[in-house]
Amino acid sequence: MGSEYSICLSFDPKWSCTWCGNVGSHISHCTSPPSTNSADVLCGQPRIESFEPVSGPLEGGARIEIRGRELGLSLGDVKDRVFVGGSKCDVLEYEVSSKIVCVAGPGSGPSAIQLRLGQSGRRFVDSSALFHFVDPQPKSVYPTFGPVSGGTRITIYGSNLSVDSNTTVLIGDYP
Repeated sequence: MGSEYSICLSFDPKWSCTWCGNVGSHISHCTSPPSTNSADVLCGQPRIESFEPVSGPLEGGARIEIRGRELGLSLGDVKDRVFVGGSKCDVLEYEVSSKIVCVAGPGSGPSAIQLRLGQSGRRFVDSSALFHFVDPQPKSVYPTFGPVSGGTRITIYGSNLSVDSNTTVLIGDYP
């Protein structure tokens, strides 16, 4: 019925899914059902398998998609419990056990993504890969001049320029 406890628990109660050994089963197929169905007691430790992007701006705002297993039973399990480098990552989207999308707060340097799940927070994981907070560094602009009427296509050169998908470039007060 379910290979992860949080998925089993998320089923409609009419399916009577319970955790039996290491698999979700209908309660009638379980010879010794657990004494509790508490996710904090029975769910395995969360596992972060991947996240993207791997970097974002120092001031925060990066939209991070985290994929994994046992990533909670409900939005309530993860809300206010996802952190990047100690800063809260506000949850925007959630799929039971497998996906969290959040917006990172401000940070600095390389940092692990941290999850503290459930009501007790005893189910936790830090990502093995690091998220990097970086500062975009524009170095030069080409061409250096154009007609007053505008319309000139410009190219900006530098490092960490692709760190934010919501970048706006202004020339004077004009986008």
